[in-house]
Amino acid sequence: MFSYRAVGELYTGQFADYGKATDNYLHKDDSIDIVYNPDHPQQNFYPLVRTATNRRLAYFGIGAVLAIIVLLIVFLNGGFK
Repeated sequence: MFSYRAVGELYTGQFADYGKATDNYLHKDDSIDIVYNPDHPQQNFYPLVRTATNRRLAYFGIGAVLAIIVLLIVFLNGGFK
């Protein structure tokens, strides 16, 4: 759970963390940036919060794309000899 103040009102939200239970990176009284819809301040999200699991998936994806690029360059230059 988290709370934030917008337009003079106090709102609460629930933090959904889909990482492992051991990915404890937020603790009570920590601060995070909340973005909310000015027309509907109860609608919010937290764009900068990332779990370790999400970071690992992003690194894996970047590595896979780079591997494909390298293999494509090798293939276009005549392949492995």
